[in-house]
Amino acid sequence: MSAVLKQVYLLLGFTGVNGYLIGIAIFLWLFVMYRNKWQFTGWYKGKGREKLPRQISLALLVFSLVLVILAPFLDAFS
Repeated sequence: MSAVLKQVYLLLGFTGVNGYLIGIAIFLWLFVMYRNKWQFTGWYKGKGREKLPRQISLALLVFSLVLVILAPFLDAFS
C-alpha cells in the first residue's frame, strides 16, 4: 500500500514523502478494517468480538486520510 501511495505522490510531482505518516495512516485503516469486518470472518468465535462505534471508526478513517494528505507536505519541512 505504501509503495502505491508513493507512486501516486511521484505522479503528482512530490519528490519526498514522510513514510512514517503513511505507515501510521495504513495501520489505522487496517485496524478499522479488522475491528469492523475481518475479525468476524475467522474461526475464532469467543468473547470480546464487537465492532468499533461508528463515530470512532469515522474519526480514525478521517485522521488516516488527513495523514495521507499531509505526508508529502510535512516531509518538505524536515
